[in-house]
Amino acid sequence: MESPIFTSSFSLTYKQPLDKMVLRTFAVCISIVLTIFCIYYYNRKNCYDTDIKIPAINNIHLVGEVITLIANGKNITGAEYQWEFGDNYAAKGQQVYHSYNKAGIFRISLLSGKCRWSKEIKIISFLQPPKDSATIFPTIEGPASTLAGKPTKYFNNTPQAKSWFWCLVDQDTTTYYSTANIELRFTTEGDKLLSLIINNDSNHLVSKRITVIAPPLIIPQSKHSKLPDTQPATNRKAPDKNIKPAIEPISEEEFKFLLTTFSNKQCNIKDLLYYLCNAQIKVNINGNEVDSFNHFCERIIGKKKLQIDQLTFLKEENGCIKEIYISYNKKKILGLF
Repeated sequence: MESPIFTSSFSLTYKQPLDKMVLRTFAVCISIVLTIFCIYYYNRKNCYDTDIKIPAINNIHLVGEVITLIANGKNITGAEYQWEFGDNYAAKGQQVYHSYNKAGIFRISLLSGKCRWSKEIKIISFLQPPKDSATIFPTIEGPASTLAGKPTKYFNNTPQAKSWFWCLVDQDTTTYYSTANIELRFTTEGDKLLSLIINNDSNHLVSKRITVIAPPLIIPQSKHSKLPDTQPATNRKAPDKNIKPAIEPISEEEFKFLLTTFSNKQCNIKDLLYYLCNAQIKVNINGNEVDSFNHFCERIIGKKKLQIDQLTFLKEENGCIKEIYISYNKKKILGLF
């Protein structure tokens, strides 16, 4: 009779710690599962918050046209995006640019983490180009650099041109024009891309990269803005108010800024010649040296320490610059001239 009592007592004292161990193990497992779920929930990416944005008019895209593609979404800061354009080309970034060299329907894919978005794009070309298409070489006339906020004109003088299709890519905005002459006013500095197609033929595509420079904050008034007129008073002719300048006007401070930019190799000499009557106009340096403008530019290009104290010029009636006067401190730029 003693043996069953011993067995029952032993079994009762053995099961109590076993139940506590099971409960503790179960609680630990639940905690681990909840922790993993919370980490997954906060690190998960909602694939429905982002979409592919392609700015366009009537969803029409041409062969050779520069297309802006944007990953448009709510939480895109810090995310990495991989683009596939469907023509064996790829790119990275939240905003990219791409152009197709043939017509067709292409599937654009955007990848970020475990998410993937796709959108089809249709590229068309003009099937009946003009017969003289091989002899047309269009160009975009206008300065390659300009100041922010300043209206700048661009035009095309191709004799065979009958229609124009302009495309301006400025950050995330694409603007279109359809006239031979356009006037642009940039609000932000940086590089802009201007493209032109004439006669509805993508074979006649030309592009121009425009550098927009921030204007100087303070424009001091020149002390020598009015140079003495050596012409006798009896022979002076009253200016004709009906004559309109054929060249876009530029102030002395703006031209001085462009000249300094040219010396730093940030713009082309064509941007300066645009405002001159010719490339051989006289440049009067400190009142004791005269040089041609072409040779003067060869001397200052690459001189990053160039510092011009004063610049004035004379203009013709049509607005072009015919003579330039420059003064500088020899001690500041010793050896440059």
